[in-house]
Amino acid sequence: MVETANSDRCDPPMAGARFASAIAGAVWTTKIERARAMPPEEKLLAGARLFDRVRLRMMDGIRTLHPTWSDQQIVVECRRRLAVVRAREELGIYTPVDLS
Repeated sequence: MVETANSDRCDPPMAGARFASAIAGAVWTTKIERARAMPPEEKLLAGARLFDRVRLRMMDGIRTLHPTWSDQQIVVECRRRLAVVRAREELGIYTPVDLS
């Protein structure tokens, strides 16, 4: 039998991609519902926990790139990178004010 582009058979990789997409959508919806149900104080703590996880992961990445660096050097580089990101994100947000 010769298969054509109009074949009714499902392409297994595409079916897997659609299934994965459906699962990801369901997980995303669940996370959104859980976040909306959180009281404000828990949302604030969740943000701080997420930042801590990202910071630790960043430090692990720096350690991988520079295996001979001390913990102090890694912390300094992490702070430098965070300062760069903050400066870029805050660019144009604040307006100088003349207080005189």
